[in-house]
Amino acid sequence: MMRRLALLVLALVACGDNLPPRATPPAYTAAHSGSIVATADSVYVVNADSDSVSVIDAHARTLSAEILLAPARPAPAADGTYTPAVQPRALALSPDGTTLYVTGERSGMLYAIDVASRAVRSVAVGSEPVGVAVTPDGATVFVACSQDDKVAVVDAAMLTVRASIAVPAEPWGLAWSPADESLLVTHLLTPAVTAIDPVARSVIATSMIPDTQPRGDKRLAHGQVRGLYDVAARPGTEELWVAHVMLGTDTAQPDLDFESTVFPSLSILRAGGTYHTTLSIDVLALPGIDGSFGDVVSGPHALAFTGDGALALVVDTNSEDLLLVDAEHEVESTLLRPLPGHMPEGIALSPDETVAYIDERNSGDVAVVSLDRTGDHPVLAVAGTIARLETDPMPADLRLGQ
Repeated sequence: MMRRLALLVLALVACGDNLPPRATPPAYTAAHSGSIVATADSVYVVNADSDSVSVIDAHARTLSAEILLAPARPAPAADGTYTPAVQPRALALSPDGTTLYVTGERSGMLYAIDVASRAVRSVAVGSEPVGVAVTPDGATVFVACSQDDKVAVVDAAMLTVRASIAVPAEPWGLAWSPADESLLVTHLLTPAVTAIDPVARSVIATSMIPDTQPRGDKRLAHGQVRGLYDVAARPGTEELWVAHVMLGTDTAQPDLDFESTVFPSLSILRAGGTYHTTLSIDVLALPGIDGSFGDVVSGPHALAFTGDGALALVVDTNSEDLLLVDAEHEVESTLLRPLPGHMPEGIALSPDETVAYIDERNSGDVAVVSLDRTGDHPVLAVAGTIARLETDPMPADLRLGQ
């Protein structure tokens, strides 16, 4: 049966009341895939340029181990090129916390790391795997193979591929829907979210996120939906939030400029609801525009919710900041800028939700950001960084260029 999904696009400028608190969150909830996960004791983060996964002591805030997924660290070739063999992209921890599953985008492998012994097993799953998700019982691992247009189904105990599920082009992010326990798949270059029945291993529905038409001024968010990097369910609701951009392809040269090319956005899918139009945004030069977000940001890449669903934390890769959204009222709460490092690509909250760990890929660290909700308004503050590489194999000039 096809589900009706309503959509609300919250356009962030190109730049209330909290819900009742819920019980203490579990040590780890595998809600959606990303580049970093956190438990009460450890933080795990992929190192895409180093073919490794780092294990960080959450109490001491120091590097415990760096686990190589390739026989050796990547190194420059004779012609100066630098190509990691694995390029780990995303990870997910098993519900019992004993196994860490990591996708290797370049190697085409799924890696299973024993958390206690740090032993690594692997299985070939397809071309350019990215998103990864584990079933609540820990028995099955799903992997989005972006260039095969499929989701691989892996037996966790045997680490063998049992089946594959055909989906629309470029599957990317994976998440669990709390409404019907379906597996959700975003598509990087297609404005769609596909729902999969994880038991029948078949597609239930594919919901399209419609383009937003021009609204009279090229600076107002509009355009084609692309770059659906992350999807997450908002706790306590049936809402699904998708981080993506919109491309203003209707504006022709030479009028196309930095204010009208790409618009960072959030889309909300609601089960059984109605369609909502694009919210207006703040454009200071346009009187009367009352937007949901007043700060200029760029490149929304990852998001995380507080356990009560009241706040959404959005990592912006290009503007290198952290946007805090009042999810109930769908407006900006605050913005933390700048982050202490570069190229943030993922975020994970500590179980007690007082700390956000941010994957800062290009500076080889994890930013520690405190979240204080004791006052009338939530406050974000940088609490430090944690070095996560024993050594950086990427040449300094290439690192600077990236």
